Amino acid sequence: MIITIDWQTISTPEEFYSLILPQVEAPEWHGHNLNALNDSFVNGDINGKPPPYKIKSINFSKAPENLLEFKRGVMQVFIDSATEHTGTEILIK
Repeated sequence: MIITIDWQTISTPEEFYSLILPQVEAPEWHGHNLNALNDSFVNGDINGKPPPYKIKSINFSKAPENLLEFKRGVMQVFIDSATEHTGTEILIK
């Protein structure tokens, strides 16, 4: 399962969730916050497409400055998912 995130097209956390959650077939009730993302990417058993994931994060440096802390939080969730689920890969360009 490949997840593609183009940070150049994201200007708010809500846009991030609108992009990523459909890719993993998240349920409608999935929260739009880092705790919920952690629950579904690290703990698993929530999304229609569960981990492990191949996460392709492109244009990482082109996201707006206001998303710097949010990007850090997202990347920590991805790292935790990779630690928990053998086969998860993260590519940052």
